[in-house]
Amino acid sequence: MAMTPCRLCGATSSLVLATRCRGGERLETILCDQCGLVRRDPLPSLEDLRQYYKTVYRVEIGKGRVPSKRRLWRISRAGLERALDLLPRLPEAARTLDLGCGAGELVYLLRAARCDAHGFDPDSRYIDWARRIIGDAVEENTLENFAPSRNFDAIFMYHVLEHMPDPGYVLHRCSEWLKAGGLLVIEVPNVEARNQAPGHQYIKPHLHYFNKTTLTVLASQQGFTLEHGNTYNDDENLRCYFRRHAGTERFESRQPGNAERIHALLAAHNRLSHYTSTIPYARFWSRFSRSITETLRTLGRTHASILAETADELRVRMSSLEKPST
Repeated sequence: MAMTPCRLCGATSSLVLATRCRGGERLETILCDQCGLVRRDPLPSLEDLRQYYKTVYRVEIGKGRVPSKRRLWRISRAGLERALDLLPRLPEAARTLDLGCGAGELVYLLRAARCDAHGFDPDSRYIDWARRIIGDAVEENTLENFAPSRNFDAIFMYHVLEHMPDPGYVLHRCSEWLKAGGLLVIEVPNVEARNQAPGHQYIKPHLHYFNKTTLTVLASQQGFTLEHGNTYNDDENLRCYFRRHAGTERFESRQPGNAERIHALLAAHNRLSHYTSTIPYARFWSRFSRSITETLRTLGRTHASILAETADELRVRMSSLEKPST
């Protein structure tokens, strides 16, 4: 029996998936046997989480108090891919919110594409750094205290929802801030992925782990309809697009068979199957080559020039997409 009820279906019956997280620290991860939501148990207090994300989180996971040039180049490339994916889905001059915006790279790129883009993050030093380049389009704030002057056409959460103790409340707040028919984009790690070595997939900052079923059910409870959802990056991540519609169908929170599916997939991914596959060696080579590329691409560069160059590439690529084919 879990110490904390499931945030999706309210059940306390569960299966223990792991008793330690990556790094060996004792931390229990469980699978709700009624709906399939995977979560840490027990959940930390809100006050502990506020302090952790304000000053500790990015230092603890090795990202530093402000982004290095190599890290900025990496996240700017991710921001470029996200912006190219988002812009065709948005109205002209869309008002957008990046919830958990980090260094603000996506906000910067969308503003370069003439969106009325905004973002907030609880990390004070990341936001102080970002404001020197982006200005007051980004701010230090929390989910509970954020109060926009008017609603948004789209809200994005890239690798944010898995950190939240009550993901349903997060989506409820998003529904309050979105216009009717507005777009909600959520990207999270895919709990069904088998890229990570067994024992490495559960980490201290992640409180919940989703598959497409649990994420869709959660969103439907707050008035969102799934428009499109898929995995990418060798199934490592799950990205879903939802629309806010009044009176939309709510899915039953308990999903027969989902927990069994997840448990079977995770049980089949053992150390033998992992290390006799090509996955860990391909991941090592990918990270090694990425490190070299980041070093070469940022030599002699400034943080501002890295962002400006990425914005220029976004404009060029969007322009080529808009040209009629011959």
